Amino acid sequence: MFGFTREETIGKTSIELNIWPDATQRKAYFDKLSQEKMLVDQELILQGKNGKIIHAECSTTFAEINGRLCAINLVKDISEKKEAESLRRLNKEISDQNELIERQKQELEEILKDLKKTQNQLIVSEKMAALGQLAAGIAHEINNPIGVIKSANDSIQNYFESSTDRTIRISEILQGLNAIVLEELHTFLNKGKKNQEILSPKEVRTRVKELEVKLKAKGFENPHSIAQDLAEFGLDSSIEEFPNLFADKDVQVLLRFAIAEIQASKSSQLIDMSVNRTSKVVYALKKFTHWSSEGIKSPVTLSESIETVLTIYHNQLKIGVEINREYNDVPPIQGYADDLIHLWTNLIYNAAQAMSFKGILGIRISRAGKNEAEVVVSDTGPGISASANERIFEPFFTTKAPGEGSGMGLDIAKKIVETHGGTIRFETSPRGTSFFVRLPISGTNLELRT
Repeated sequence: MFGFTREETIGKTSIELNIWPDATQRKAYFDKLSQEKMLVDQELILQGKNGKIIHAECSTTFAEINGRLCAINLVKDISEKKEAESLRRLNKEISDQNELIERQKQELEEILKDLKKTQNQLIVSEKMAALGQLAAGIAHEINNPIGVIKSANDSIQNYFESSTDRTIRISEILQGLNAIVLEELHTFLNKGKKNQEILSPKEVRTRVKELEVKLKAKGFENPHSIAQDLAEFGLDSSIEEFPNLFADKDVQVLLRFAIAEIQASKSSQLIDMSVNRTSKVVYALKKFTHWSSEGIKSPVTLSESIETVLTIYHNQLKIGVEINREYNDVPPIQGYADDLIHLWTNLIYNAAQAMSFKGILGIRISRAGKNEAEVVVSDTGPGISASANERIFEPFFTTKAPGEGSGMGLDIAKKIVETHGGTIRFETSPRGTSFFVRLPISGTNLELRT
């Protein structure tokens, strides 16, 4: 078993024969033997003469031989048994893994079936038909404010780079100003910073021409540049409004100082507005693309839900579509927020398509009785034909040209409304179409979505 000859073992201890690969195991075994006096079928790991590991079953008892206390050991090689057990364990692990793989396969097949169903109802919908335009529009909606931020930041950076020289030049002049001129300068600055008037290019050009004539008469150098700034900042009446300022001998230096201050303030305001706009678009995009699998209703503010969709489609609607909003005071409803965003997406995009993105899109939110909210989405398109009226909510039915829609949008819209315990109907004429959605306000209908 161990590979020793009889002669090699006579008179030798197990330590001298080096059959214990682990000294701690030997100590533990004999400590236990000392306590219990007899051990039976204890599993040990020993080694043979050539260093081969032997799984052994050992039984030991004490006996007195020739006046000496000796340990008598019966050692059985169970290496094959241990190997068989190891193989059985391995086979069981493989079997368990195969069962796990099979279960995961079945789960994946179910998930794929659900995904396919979702694709049939959501992904292949009117919203997805416009996905390319949506992506381009979102990029435009984010790139525009980013461009404004960069331009405004450059303007502020230039302002600070020249601030030292500007401060040195103006400080002596400011110290010598009388109180009336100083007050007019202060008012001039505040008016320019607070001005929110937005002029068309034509209005700016008209005001610049009028101002340029007046500034030339007062002997201004480069009157066109100053006239341009005054017009853009809503200060075109400042010559008459601040006569003492414009009569001061240093008026041109004072105006350049004031215009630089106003421009820096305007740049800061532009950055703030652009950051808010970008944040709004990103928030809307997250809400628009988010899909919750929890299937639990939560409070939904209808106006916020609809505004998310309008923000996403702002670029497609802003040129030819006028949006008339009428949001009355309606409490939040209990609903599936993601589903409702898809509902408004289908109705709003259908309305825009119906009038070829040119016309009036109306959205009205109001109460309908005590327990319902009503959302009306209307367009000024040509209306729905009589032949299509009865089939408008049928799956795969569409009046659009090939490639413009799958006919699933209104079918999905109807299912979403029904899931919320609501109703949807429409009225149409050659002057346009209106869809009426009614949803319960009370939170009594709290079933899980399946």
